[in-house]
Amino acid sequence: MQRSPDPEQEAEKVRAAFSASIHKILPQTVRSLVIGFSGGPDSSALLDLCVREFAGTGIGITAVYVHHGISPHAGEWEDFARKRAEELNVRFESCHVEVRKKPRTSLEAEAREQRYGVLAPFVPDTGTALVTAHHLDDLAETVLLALRRGSGVRGLAAMGPVQKFAGGFLVRPLLSVTKQELLGYLGARGIDFVTDESNSDTGYDRNFLRLEILPLLTARWSGFRESLKRTSEICAESSELLDEVADDDLSAAVNPATGGLIISRLGELSLVRRRNTLRRFYFLKGSVPPSYNFLISVFDEVAEAGSDGVPELRWEGGIAVRFRGELFNIREYPEVPRDFTAEKGFRKTVQLPDCTLSITDLKDNVPPDALSARAPHQGEKVTVRFGLPGSLVLRPSGRAHSRNLKKIWGECSVPVWRRRYIPVVFYNEIPAMLAGVCVMSGFEPAEDEAGRLFSYFTE
Repeated sequence: MQRSPDPEQEAEKVRAAFSASIHKILPQTVRSLVIGFSGGPDSSALLDLCVREFAGTGIGITAVYVHHGISPHAGEWEDFARKRAEELNVRFESCHVEVRKKPRTSLEAEAREQRYGVLAPFVPDTGTALVTAHHLDDLAETVLLALRRGSGVRGLAAMGPVQKFAGGFLVRPLLSVTKQELLGYLGARGIDFVTDESNSDTGYDRNFLRLEILPLLTARWSGFRESLKRTSEICAESSELLDEVADDDLSAAVNPATGGLIISRLGELSLVRRRNTLRRFYFLKGSVPPSYNFLISVFDEVAEAGSDGVPELRWEGGIAVRFRGELFNIREYPEVPRDFTAEKGFRKTVQLPDCTLSITDLKDNVPPDALSARAPHQGEKVTVRFGLPGSLVLRPSGRAHSRNLKKIWGECSVPVWRRRYIPVVFYNEIPAMLAGVCVMSGFEPAEDEAGRLFSYFTE
């Protein structure tokens, strides 16, 4: 007759696995841990393990509860989490977010994005790590979801044990521990936890896999989760290799002056390398992995579109656009700012779709290549105006003749998506500067002039 496992021994195995993992993956610079603490079983086990492991080491621990506002019990769970943190003498913080389902995005994905968004400020530098309670079952579910979506090796790489996050790191020390083992640890330690009623709703894909599919697979093949973990690790290595190849191709294909991806250079690559390069370029620009369909469409519908206009394609990471034979990515089109009057000693930043424009008459922190105009004379009123028509006639410095604004945009290679956000600066009613682009004739600063008006772009 098979003996039942001893709960204390099983709990000790979990503690030993956690200890070995956390000390292996935690960067040496880290002196502070942030725990995403929901009060549920996984994060309750994680918090207890962290407190036991790092007691007396000088490493600080902060438990952060994220109130999503989805469940009517969220307030009760917040109180529970706060009380548990107090019992363990752990600093407690709470953040409230508003989760709204977006088109083509699940409620789960939106909640996850909001959660990581509010946790990021708690990880300001390399001295801090966000520690999450992702375990072996979570990893297996993530791999299966990636298979369902038809993800490539990056998606199948699922979740690694350590990665960069915000200013510091994100670590997952429980990836070799199962959900059942964590529940056993909680039982052996007598630790209470809350239960999210939505976890039993199989309408959510992850819950369906967790409750209906994984039990069948693991009953048939006992090592199935470990096999998925091994597959994920192999895919992570493959993804890293593909990134190295893509970075080599990007170094030859990206225009260092504009940051754009030169389309003719893409055409010199084989089909698979071209898609790999596009994938890497748009991942770096959009911060989310582009889909396979996007990689096909962005080349066919944007890179090789007709020469008229500026073709664009919206995707999860922004808007892919083409301009003068190069591909770019912009996050979104912000609202065009209102005209304003600039008083002496002002500094104004304008958010453009792909960068920031600064206008100031303060010399502090102005880059040496900033565009500058002479200081306004006594009594000259400085106004900054947006959305002026392309027919506006101006005379840039060094030009013998005046020309309209539309022609100046083209001559100065200003991307179409920036143009309505870049203002004309007026001294009284006379144009003095096209901010960040060119100074008008008669408004050039003298070499020894101390007071100037500066404008410059930053990322």
